[in-house]
Amino acid sequence: MNANPSMLVGHETTRASLAWTFLLLAIYTDWQDKARKEVSMIINESRRLYCPAVQIARTVHKEVGLGKFILPASTEIVVPIGAVHHSPGIWGEDASHFKPERFADGVAKATTWLHFLHLEWGLGIVWGQTSQLLKQRLRSQ
Repeated sequence: MNANPSMLVGHETTRASLAWTFLLLAIYTDWQDKARKEVSMIINESRRLYCPAVQIARTVHKEVGLGKFILPASTEIVVPIGAVHHSPGIWGEDASHFKPERFADGVAKATTWLHFLHLEWGLGIVWGQTSQLLKQRLRSQ
C-alpha cells in the first residue's frame, strides 16, 4: 500500500468518539431531544445562508394584479432565494452571519414562512423534502 499515513490519522479516534457520544445519548435520553433541536437549528441556518436552490421560478397562467402592477398571462416570475435569505430588512443587520439560534423557536418564530425558501412551496414543492431532511438529521446524529 502506497498511502500517506497522515491521511489515515483521525479516523479511528473520530469513530470511537462518535460511538461513545451515541452511547451516552442512548443512556441519557433527555439529551436526545436537545441534540435534535440544535441539529435542526443548524440545518435551517445553513440552508438559509447556502440554499441548495438559487431561485424559484413560476409562470403566471392568467392575468393577475400584484400591488400596483398587472402581470399578463405567461409572465415568468423569478424569486432570487439568496437575496431573500440575506436581506437585512427580513433577517436583521446580522443576516449574513451564521446564527442557528434564529431558529430556536422554529421557523415560524424566526420569520414568516414566505421568507424562508430553503425548499420550494406550493405546487412545486420538492418531492424529496421529507427524505432530505430526515437524511440530514440522521447523518448528524
